[in-house]
This record gives sequence, structure tokens and C-alpha cells, in this order.
Amino acid sequence: MRAFSPLTHARVRAMSTALGACGLAFAALLAAPTAARAANASDLSVALDTKPGAGSVSVSRDGLSSYASYKIKFTNSSTNTVNQVVLTATTSVTPDAQGHAGPATYSVFVNLPATAPSPNCTAPPTTGTVTCQIGQLKSNDTREFFLIYLVPASGATLTFTGNVTFSEGNSPNAPPASYTKKVTSDLQLITAQPDGYNVNVVTVLPPIGGSFFTGANAKTSAANVLTSSVAVPSSSYVTDNNILQGSAASYACSAGTFTFGLTSAIDIRNAADGSKVYFPGTTDPLITIVLRQDAASLTTHKPVPAVGTVPICYRPNDLVTPTVVPACASDPTLPHVDQPCVSRRSDFFKGNKGYYEYEIKARDNGRFDL
Repeated sequence: MRAFSPLTHARVRAMSTALGACGLAFAALLAAPTAARAANASDLSVALDTKPGAGSVSVSRDGLSSYASYKIKFTNSSTNTVNQVVLTATTSVTPDAQGHAGPATYSVFVNLPATAPSPNCTAPPTTGTVTCQIGQLKSNDTREFFLIYLVPASGATLTFTGNVTFSEGNSPNAPPASYTKKVTSDLQLITAQPDGYNVNVVTVLPPIGGSFFTGANAKTSAANVLTSSVAVPSSSYVTDNNILQGSAASYACSAGTFTFGLTSAIDIRNAADGSKVYFPGTTDPLITIVLRQDAASLTTHKPVPAVGTVPICYRPNDLVTPTVVPACASDPTLPHVDQPCVSRRSDFFKGNKGYYEYEIKARDNGRFDL
């Protein structure tokens, strides 16, 4: 057998060493876990929509429970799975000029849509913190819901803060959440008098419905000659609601009858998308509106008109010419869309004191002139 030269032996040893190193590297590569693509905090978007939408909300007061809503939408825009999504929500209230600040209370959770997987949003009574376990969101998944809070009776500003934590990977057992996002919103609390009671009322209502009104428990006075009370029936909506009262020049809404120059614009909208809400049918559930007109206003017309002859004028929006609201008894199909009807007129006026009361049934909102 031919003997190898010393140079050949050296080459063989070098090749063996190189092959051994490659084998170790390949084995290490096989043993290493397959990593998901690099995580990106921008893959999960968190959108916050606060209602009432005008940036302010009425404080709660005697007979009036006022609410604010926070619609939160999570969207996973990546091709990767987002895991362990958790929302931790807190509220705080800054004191008013008198140093008063009541707490906002978490009241209602509303899922969108109702059939979507629902996070378990809990609110320990000792902390007031709401924790929502959204869990896993696969690529292009979304999750959307309302958190509704009872507004306090005092304070200057209501602040909502939502902290969101999550992680990314291909398994719900991915490492602990490694990303944090924060959303915040401020609402000014309407407390100034008399406007806080008598002119403008702004509140959200949960799907169970409820009522809101101007004036102290909707009572009239010489200083507050018109009050409006609105009862919203139960529905599938979270509603964004507003009453804005004011004065306007008197005009003839019908032949020979002039208004007293009083207006009440009532707005009821779907808090999810801002659209006008229409309630179905000619029977309940319907919106019930009660307008009260004080004697101090009635006596400006001589003689004081009978309660049955006071014109109530309506327009669904400011682009429409106002028309007289008919009696519900005049047409069994009333109310219609954009056409309310008067269901009752009551006379509580005596000796130049008291008020007239007008009850209106409606399928939607609009502006009423007296």
C-alpha cells in the first residue's frame, strides 16, 4: 500500500476539522426554535371614540343620571398573531372651582357586534379600574366595544386613560406582553349655572334607554320658561343625546298663530357611528318628549291662548321649513319618520301661575318651536 505523504495527512486533518465545525453549526441550527418575524408595536392599532362627541358632558344631578361612553376598537393589521391583549382603563376627575370632584363609575359594557367574542371586563369595586382580557387577535382580526361610565355630580374635567399591553408570536402562549399602547380622552363637565341645567343637557344613554331633561327636574319658573324632558326607549343602540334650548324671533307657523319665540332642539344619535336614530312603528317603543311652558311666557300673549291652540312647530333639520305638529289622534299611523305628533296637552295654568304641558311622540329627533 502506498504511504501518504506528510502534506496529504495535514490536508485530511484540516478537512476533518472543517467538516466537524460545519456539523456542529448545523446541529445547533436544528436545535434552535423557529422564531416569528420581528415584532412591531404598530401592528396593533387602538382607536378611542368618546361620546358625547362635542367634548363636554352634563354632570349627574337630582333625577338625572348622566353618562359618558368610550368606544374602543382593536385592529391587528399585521400578518402575525397578536397575543395577550389586555386593556386596563381608569378614570380621574379634576376638582371644580369649589374643590369638588366626584368619581366616575363604570356602569355598562356593550359589545360590537353583540355576537362577537366578549372580553371579560371586570371592575374591582376597591380600585375602580376596568380590566378587559381581549386575548388573541389573529391577522386582520378586530374587536370593538363600549365602556360606559356614570358621570359624577361635581368636577371640572373627566379623563379616561386606557393602557393596552400585548405580545406577538404564533401561539397564545407567547412570552409575556412586551408592548404597551396608551389612549386618553378628556371631557369637560357642564356645571355652570344656569346653562348647566336650563339651556343645554348632553349625555349618553346605554341600550336600556333612559331620560334626560332641562331645568331642575324639568320644572319651569319665571327664569326658566321652557323645559324639555326626553325619554328614550330601550333599543340596541348606545345613544349620544343633546337638548339645546334657546330663543328665536316669533313667526307664524300656521295661519293666524304666532310662536312665543322659544326653541328646543333635541338630538338623538347612534354613538357607534353618529347616524340619526329612528325608532320603529307607531306604538312603543317611541321617543316621548314633554315640553313645559311657564306662565311667564304664556302671559306675553294677550289674551293667553287656550292650551289646545298653542302651535307647536317642528323641523327635522334646519334646512326644512317648520310645520305644525299634528295631534296623534288625527291619524292612527302617526308618528312617522320626521313627523312627530302631539299625544297630550295639559293645562296647569291658573291665576297667571303654573304652566302648560305638551306630550309628543316621535320616531326620531328634531327642533321644536313654541
